[in-house]
Amino acid sequence: FLLWILACIADSGLAVYEQLVCRLSDEERGLYWADYVRLGEMFGLDPADAPADYTEFSAYIDDRLRSDDLHVIEDARTIARQVAFDMPLPANRAPAMKLLNFLTLGLLPKRVRELYGLQWDLGRQVAYEALCASLRTGARVTPAALRRGPSAEAYELVARTERERQAKQAAA
Repeated sequence: FLLWILACIADSGLAVYEQLVCRLSDEERGLYWADYVRLGEMFGLDPADAPADYTEFSAYIDDRLRSDDLHVIEDARTIARQVAFDMPLPANRAPAMKLLNFLTLGLLPKRVRELYGLQWDLGRQVAYEALCASLRTGARVTPAALRRGPSAEAYELVARTERERQAKQAAA
């Protein structure tokens, strides 16, 4: 169960990045998955129970999405719609939420949309692809400070500290 949760989070993060920023190289994808396996270890996942590399991870996700074991109960459909698409927000935030909801819907694998009974068609797909392309283009011309937001410095500190910790472990 832990592996499935971890894999869903990793797959979602990768989908968002690759759709809205840029596609990662095979090497970067491998490193990305390796980081998630390390994260899983912190929560008790035995690395031997996880896909060994990105190729195996991708196959695992594809197999799970095709599996007859994957199902959604009606309560989950209701809660998911409320959490993902019907958040109570002030009216001035509604336009941004509509855009985010549309992106969320487009990012979902087809099978997940089907299981949740979420509507999608060719027109929406074309609009989604155009929106993603415009966001990728916009990201390239937006100043880094604005694009990365106010938390970027804190994230860089965490990444630098982790690199230093790993270097000390490797030297020991």
